[in-house]
Amino acid sequence: MQLQEVSEWLEKYNSKNESFDLEKEIENIVSRKIFLTKEDLIKIVKWRFPKGLEKNRERVINFLEQMDGSEIEKITWEAFEIEEESKKIRKLCKIKGVGISLASCILTFHNPKKYCVFNTRVYDEIFKIETRPNNIFSSPDYYLEMLNEIRKFSEKYNLMVRDVGKALFKKNCEESKSNNTRIKDISQDERPREKLERDGPDYLSNDELLALIIRTGHQKENAIEMSNRLIKEYGLDKLSDLSLNELQEIKGIGFAKACQIIALFEFNKRHAISKRDEKPIKCAKDVYEYAQPLLSGKDKEHFMILHLDSKNRVIKDEIISIGILNASLVHPREVFKSAIKESANAIVLVHNHPSGDAEPSKVDEDVTNRLNETGKLLKIKIIDHVIIGKDNYYSFRENQKIT
Repeated sequence: MQLQEVSEWLEKYNSKNESFDLEKEIENIVSRKIFLTKEDLIKIVKWRFPKGLEKNRERVINFLEQMDGSEIEKITWEAFEIEEESKKIRKLCKIKGVGISLASCILTFHNPKKYCVFNTRVYDEIFKIETRPNNIFSSPDYYLEMLNEIRKFSEKYNLMVRDVGKALFKKNCEESKSNNTRIKDISQDERPREKLERDGPDYLSNDELLALIIRTGHQKENAIEMSNRLIKEYGLDKLSDLSLNELQEIKGIGFAKACQIIALFEFNKRHAISKRDEKPIKCAKDVYEYAQPLLSGKDKEHFMILHLDSKNRVIKDEIISIGILNASLVHPREVFKSAIKESANAIVLVHNHPSGDAEPSKVDEDVTNRLNETGKLLKIKIIDHVIIGKDNYYSFRENQKIT
């Protein structure tokens, strides 16, 4: 930004700042003090969490109310005396309820020439990166990195760091609005919720269905646009396999959205499992439909036994071993001990190939033959051994390798 642009954005910020009077009041009090009182901090908290953020405000104020006033005065005095900025911020964070962002507010009111408020909008406007780190409020380092960039600009034009921060914040807010088509800006007939009510879920695209789950987008894209990006980039299969941490590394996905996405796929998996529980196993395809939801996405081989009753319904499924299939991992004793315990009339052997290729190896064949011979001796029939691939399966019985 140039100097003129900063002035224009700062003027827009101040003209629409509902907390302007409170801000000036706090600044006049705090900037002259060598330490802050509990009452000073409560005023800063009220400014930091205005209308719409009452729960956050009440939570932090409750923390402050529990502290002794003299302790707050001591911590703020010591923090203001510390030269090293990282230690200064960490000292302020010793006040209960104060994190990096609120510490930046305290420093900004105390010394607006050197500090500005730390928030994601200013950070995004400075660094213009596609994916912002999810943990920027966990360490002072990100704040100080942002602060150093703003200070370079401030020194060049002899401006207060606080004012440059305000201008960047306002610029990001306004440009995000203009770049973002909000759901409510879409015609009512085309909104996912209204389409579902009118036409039913079958008429919604995958993007629209996922948008109904995550509900909101972020600064530069609405929920439908975000859903489209996720599905286009990852596909449903890969998206369903991402962990909570992996999802949070995606731009726009925080903890809440990551939980919503994981819950969606887990619910779908459990629904698929509940539908097949009473279905008898008649062929290899039935085995695949039963086991695939349980074994898909596993990065190691899982050897599973399906225990069947006299009507070929599954009594119980059980993982016998995890790891590359071999004779030492899958011992007949473990396999048939479980079958005898469950009073199984017959069993089905199942294991997955994480590579996605369902073709059996020589070891797969050797293990199958060994277990099949043991089953004949114990009079427990092995109906089949099915290998689960990515979107396919291999049946030893259908390929006449088990009798």
